[in-house]
Amino acid sequence: MHRDTVEARGSFALTGRASGKEVAVPREMRFVEMEARIMRRLASSLTGGVDFQRVSTTVVDTVVEEVGALNCSLYAMDAQKHELMLLAARGRQQDSANYYPDGGSFKRFAVGEGICGLVAAEGESILIRDVTSDSRFVSSTPFAGEIRSLLSVPLKSLDGVVGVINLSHSDLGAFSEENESMISLVSAQAGIALANALLFRNLAEANEQLILSEQRFRELFARANDAFLLIDSTGHIVEANSRWQEFAGGEWREWEAIEVESSAGDRDTLRDFLRQKAFVREGTRLEASLERPNEPASVVEISSKAFPVHAEELCLVSITDVTEKKRLAEQLIRSEKLAAVGEVTAALAHEVNNPLGALYNAVCLLKSDLNLSGDNERLLQVAVEEAARLSEIVNDFLSFARFPHARVDWYDLNELVSGTLFLMKRDERMNAGIEVQTELADNLAACRMDRGQIQEVLFNLVSNALDAMPDGGVLSLKTYNGRLGDRPAVGLLVEDTGAGIESEDLKKVFIPFFTTKSVGTGLGLSIVKRIVEDHRGAVSIDSRPGGGTRVSVVVPVSREEALWRQS
Repeated sequence: MHRDTVEARGSFALTGRASGKEVAVPREMRFVEMEARIMRRLASSLTGGVDFQRVSTTVVDTVVEEVGALNCSLYAMDAQKHELMLLAARGRQQDSANYYPDGGSFKRFAVGEGICGLVAAEGESILIRDVTSDSRFVSSTPFAGEIRSLLSVPLKSLDGVVGVINLSHSDLGAFSEENESMISLVSAQAGIALANALLFRNLAEANEQLILSEQRFRELFARANDAFLLIDSTGHIVEANSRWQEFAGGEWREWEAIEVESSAGDRDTLRDFLRQKAFVREGTRLEASLERPNEPASVVEISSKAFPVHAEELCLVSITDVTEKKRLAEQLIRSEKLAAVGEVTAALAHEVNNPLGALYNAVCLLKSDLNLSGDNERLLQVAVEEAARLSEIVNDFLSFARFPHARVDWYDLNELVSGTLFLMKRDERMNAGIEVQTELADNLAACRMDRGQIQEVLFNLVSNALDAMPDGGVLSLKTYNGRLGDRPAVGLLVEDTGAGIESEDLKKVFIPFFTTKSVGTGLGLSIVKRIVEDHRGAVSIDSRPGGGTRVSVVVPVSREEALWRQS
């Protein structure tokens, strides 16, 4: 022990009584009795569970009341930060110790700093007769102004120093070696009690963190945008989030009806597919086509990782619907291809158009100047018609390749529909076998559009409908006020009762140059799509073989116009 010169002041002189007389109690007996009382008091602080506050304040109160110190403070070791923090303290005016769960606003001592830090670093007591003459002393306790002499004792456990007890007094040389021996009785038991309390507190904090971590994980698992499920090696779903339940629908644990086809063409139930492909500890990721009852097929990305839990092998699987992502990627690729095709088409059409125009004019002049008959007349007529058809094809190419920017103004879609039908009355396909039905909405919202481009959309759609009904049928046109996403819009439906479109062909109708007709360029619907999308709208086709075709065009309007129409 480190100490200065100390005056033995008899602060702890204990006496007993025998036959009415005061008698001195032997030192050894006093220590035994004190040790027994100390152990009882500290043991009582541990009953009913370890309460860190109760243990800390009991240690301080025991020192003050059993040893007779005027002031006492208890510092605990923070092993992670390697510093000491005030836990409890009691001064001369207090009846019990105060507890400071986070050290209050008092100074924390680094190990090796001040008397408290030195005791923690060296594991030995330090006794100071006069702190005012000791440069190592650093005041920090609530009763710092009352300190003149000091006794600091380490609290030890099997793992080392867990804290420091500081006894102080306002008198010079208030503590003796006997005081130190007596306080060591407290420190031995207090070190064990404090170590146990620290251990239990750390376990409780760790348990709270574990519970919090589990709650966070479960919240993330439950609220994830992707479908997550945990399966065992038999394919049984151990746990799944709400997104999977929405994705699977119905009895989501009974997933035998969900089928999957891998990119390699392997087809199986999703359950068997995951059992065979997903149980990989290094993790795996693959793309597949998924089919659910009463739902359209979707493209999904499946990520999985297997891991052992005790003696069981589990696998965490995430399923992300990438159908829209794939569609957008394919649309981007298609757009890039169309851009390249457009450049080539524009160059080729430009080079062909001028000589073709000259050829057409020359043939027309020959027809008017020559008086031909028989086969020669028919051959010249064929030349005129084919030259005209070639000119129309080249103009279609140019329209597709050199798509002009829309020149928008306010127009009424109803007027454009009526005008288009009026102009097409003389079309030879608009014969007596065609019944035209119109349902034009009253109070239809005006829309900013390019009149010429929207008329081209109408001509193309009506023309396609007439081509689909060579033997007659019903052509229906309907306009309405609707919505496109969260925006107000005007809509157009063009419907025919023709032969319809095969499902495989329906996927390709907007691809440039695709056509099922014996004549034509296959650019009509591609141009329709470009015009509608240039107007920030959307176009879709619904058709089935033998059931006719319905084309829907929706174009957004301003909110102000929509509100005015509604009023």
